[in-house]
Amino acid sequence: MMGRTHLVVGMVGAFDLALMTHTPISLLGLAVAGTTSLLPDLDEEHSMLGRRLGGKVGAGLIGAAITAGAVYLRSWPTVPVGLAIAGIPHLRHRGLTHSLLAVGLLAIYLHWLSATIHDPSVLLMGVAGYGLHLLADFTTNRGIPALEPITSRRFGFRLMDTGSPFESLASMVPIMVGLWYGLSHHVF
Repeated sequence: MMGRTHLVVGMVGAFDLALMTHTPISLLGLAVAGTTSLLPDLDEEHSMLGRRLGGKVGAGLIGAAITAGAVYLRSWPTVPVGLAIAGIPHLRHRGLTHSLLAVGLLAIYLHWLSATIHDPSVLLMGVAGYGLHLLADFTTNRGIPALEPITSRRFGFRLMDTGSPFESLASMVPIMVGLWYGLSHHVF
């Protein structure tokens, strides 16, 4: 799917999930949801996030800076994040970043971060943003290698091509779910 679709599905879906679970919503949680909804495509240099980070070189420099800062501040759980950001652009597209292993590793880090800064929305919305990215790609004809690195076999519903008119319709699902939930539960 396209970056804008991932951004809408990830942020709105994470917002919906936070509403449904009565998790306090913070601006940081929304920002993390937006970032993690684009993060799996960091392995694609021309992705929305890849372009903003300056491609492989930019992501490598940012990853190195995060790693160095984490070591300097002795924020040891952040060191693997910096290394991952530096290394992800060099992986093949829709590989390891589109796996359940990646979701699990992200959840472990976000659990630590969320507890450290006392913001539960960071964990919930961050994992939701990433997970919804994978779910959206699961519906495309290419599918995702959910069990990478065990197997590179792709799994998916194979409902649409990336960039097809159906993709725009798919981005409306979390918006409609949120509206339905909000109106039926008198949230707004």
